[in-house]
Amino acid sequence: RTLNRQYKYAEAEAVLRDTLVMRRKLYGNDHPMVAQTLLELAVACRARSPSERERCVREALAIQRRLWPEGHTDMVGPMLEIAFFCPPDEAETLLREALEITRKFLGEEHMIYTQVLTHLAYCVAAQQGRAAEGEAIQRKALEILQRTGQGETGGAGQAWHQLGEFLDWQGKLEPAEEAFRRAVAIQLTITPDPTTIRSFFDLSNVLRRENHRAESRSTMRQAVSWTDSAFGAGSGLALQVKNDVAWALYLAGEYSDALAIGEVALSRQRETDDIKDTSIVALADTVASIHEALGHQTEALDLFRETVRLATERLDSDDVRTIRATSRLGSALFDAGQAAEAQ
Repeated sequence: RTLNRQYKYAEAEAVLRDTLVMRRKLYGNDHPMVAQTLLELAVACRARSPSERERCVREALAIQRRLWPEGHTDMVGPMLEIAFFCPPDEAETLLREALEITRKFLGEEHMIYTQVLTHLAYCVAAQQGRAAEGEAIQRKALEILQRTGQGETGGAGQAWHQLGEFLDWQGKLEPAEEAFRRAVAIQLTITPDPTTIRSFFDLSNVLRRENHRAESRSTMRQAVSWTDSAFGAGSGLALQVKNDVAWALYLAGEYSDALAIGEVALSRQRETDDIKDTSIVALADTVASIHEALGHQTEALDLFRETVRLATERLDSDDVRTIRATSRLGSALFDAGQAAEAQ
C-alpha cells in the first residue's frame, strides 16, 4: 500500500502478489483480507494493464458478495471502480445497488451516499444521454450536501460543476452559468485543485454563448491568474492553461488577447524547456496560428518552422502533431508566395 502511494507500482505489484498467495493460504479464498489485497493489486496494475486491474476488482467484489449476501459498505468502493470502465447499463445497475447499500447501512445523509449519487448522475446523463434525469439526481445530492452543512466543501464544488454540465447539455444556459459560478466560488476557497480550471473554462464557454464576451474573456484571464498563483507561473499546468486559453481566444477571434497570453507562455516554456517535454510543440503552433491570423507573416513563418523542428526532434514522424505542424508550415509558405518550398 505504501509503495502504491509512492507511485512505485511495479514494486507494489510484486509485493502484493506474494501477499495474495500468503493470505489465500492463511485464510482461504473468501476472506475480507484477500478481497482487500486484490483491490490494492488493482491499484498497482492500473497503469500497466487496465484489463488486469478490472479482473482484480471484479474478483474482489465477487468475494465480497459471497461473504456478505445482504450487502456491506466495503462493497461500495469496488462497485464505483467497476462502474468507471464497464458498459453504461452495467454501470447504472452497479451504482444503484451501491446507492441502496449506502442508504441501508449509512443513511442518506452520509457523505458516501452523496458521492454515489454524483457518480450515478454522471452515468445517467453523460454515458446514457439522460441529462434531465441526471440533473434531478445531482440536485438531490446538492440538497443533501447543503442540508448536512457540506455545501461549501470540495464535493459540493464538484457537484455544482457537474450540474452545470447537465444544464448546459440541455441548452439551459442561464442556470448552467449560475451552477458554474457556484462551483468556481466554492473551489476557490479550498485547497487548489486542477479541476477548478474546468469550471473556469466551462463558465467562460457558457458566457461566450450567451454573448457576454467581455466577461467570458475576463473569466479566462482569471483562470490564468489563479493557476499561476496556485501552482506557479512556470509550472507545466500553468503553461498548459495559458496555451488552452490562448487557443480558445484564437478560436473566438480575440487575436490580440490570445497573442498576449500565448507569447508569455511560450517565453516561459523556452526558459524552462526540457527536450523530453512535447507540450512546447502545441504552444508554438498556437502562437504561430495567432500571428498568422493577425497578418504577421514573418513571425508566423518563423514559428511554424520552429514548431516543425520541435515536433521532428521530440515526436515520431507519423505522430499527428508532427504531420499537422508540417502541413501548416506548407500552407503558410504557400500563402507567403513560396510555392516551391511549400510543395
